[in-house]
Amino acid sequence: MWKQVEEARKKELSRKRKIQSCKAWSCSGIVLFILFVIVHTIGWERYRGYLSPKPLGESILLAIIESIIILLLFKFIYFREDNSIWLLCPNCDAIKNDDGRYQCQCGGRFQPRDDFEWIDDPNE
Repeated sequence: MWKQVEEARKKELSRKRKIQSCKAWSCSGIVLFILFVIVHTIGWERYRGYLSPKPLGESILLAIIESIIILLLFKFIYFREDNSIWLLCPNCDAIKNDDGRYQCQCGGRFQPRDDFEWIDDPNE
């Protein structure tokens, strides 16, 4: 069942989402960095014939630049944030996208989905 969240809990949930997002981006960056260092250090000429091995210092610099570019591309092209606001009716649990109408068919009023959290009902 949906339960309305207090302001302090809402801030805590928002902070947790930001931390999870930061952890995911950090892990992705580290994996890309390691992959690029390995590719540049070992070389790629065995497979494709155009990327020869480079010294470790040069490999690290290239890996940092390439990792940042790839992460920025993913961030701004592929993982764009959805700015739509989901609304929830606390009476009938109906969910809809924000279209400017806040009156529900059941007689309730739609509120932002972030104001609620799902709590498992112990009676079920």
